[in-house]
Amino acid sequence: MRRKNPWWFILILILLMPLSGCDTSRQSSRSSLSDNGRFMDLWSTYTNCYRSEDLDAMRTDTQQLSRHTHDQLR
Repeated sequence: MRRKNPWWFILILILLMPLSGCDTSRQSSRSSLSDNGRFMDLWSTYTNCYRSEDLDAMRTDTQQLSRHTHDQLR
């Protein structure tokens, strides 16, 4: 039984790798920046809640943190 030459398949993969690699690298840097911004916003909300003496403000901050947590778990 003769084994087929996989060179054409390897050539196609080599040609497609740079195209897909460049696209995903740009998206990951953008998403990490937005993730960092979201984290800092949530950290600010947590700090505000922790330091606040106003129960209504604490309740609002807690609800915002809870909503974000539930959104992340989906």
